[in-house]
Amino acid sequence: SAVLAMGTLVGMGAGVIVAGYFAELIGIGYGVFAALVLLSAFGFVLFNRDFPSKDAERTPFSWRDFFAGFWVSPRKHPDFAWAFAARFLMILAYQGVQSYLLYILRDHIHMSVDASNSFAGVLTIVQLLAALVSTYASGKLSDRLHRRKPFVIGASLIMGCALAIPLVWPTAAGMIALAALFGFGYGVYLSVDLALMTQVLPAEGVSSGRDLGILNVATTLPQALTPLVAWALISVSGGYASIFVAGIAFAVLGAVAILPIKGAR
Repeated sequence: SAVLAMGTLVGMGAGVIVAGYFAELIGIGYGVFAALVLLSAFGFVLFNRDFPSKDAERTPFSWRDFFAGFWVSPRKHPDFAWAFAARFLMILAYQGVQSYLLYILRDHIHMSVDASNSFAGVLTIVQLLAALVSTYASGKLSDRLHRRKPFVIGASLIMGCALAIPLVWPTAAGMIALAALFGFGYGVYLSVDLALMTQVLPAEGVSSGRDLGILNVATTLPQALTPLVAWALISVSGGYASIFVAGIAFAVLGAVAILPIKGAR
């Protein structure tokens, strides 16, 4: 889980940095990223051995059962529902600031266009380094202590505290402090939360792929909803401070949602 989180973090950081070089060459930038996606997918298939499944026992396929399988009852599987809610809220807290970072630097920190473009890369590097410091270490420590929930709760609260920094310290130095503290918490979160998710699956070993796919919706759906949520907050408040306030609330609620989970310690 920690290694996968490190891959995610490195990819996110490298993506922002590389995209910066193609800020004035959008078409070429999209082509470069498309080529990287194809090359990485081809490399994965080519170099990762898989086990043959031709002799595996298979149940007859049913479209009805296929679509019905996307609903996991919160009443029957409350741990799964709480894990979904916690991830949804935490990604919503993260994505609001991350997606509007350039505008926050320009309108909240009052940087120029050129300065904000370059400073966004600096913040990404700071966040990446802080996350890499915490990711692998927290994964190892979580295994050693046989605990998941305290790490996820602690990481959520750390990120909530980080989001408060620009409210009281709206400067470039404050944004660096935000990136460092938030990155540290996010590294812990990515590492241990995935491990926790594997412990709350409704039918482990039977439909793990499907159930992890449903939990992954808790990552992708907030990203799609962020523009709508951010637009509503900015329209009502007239500034980007509301995004930080909402992010703090989402992070705290995400931590609270971990508490009722019983299938993991």
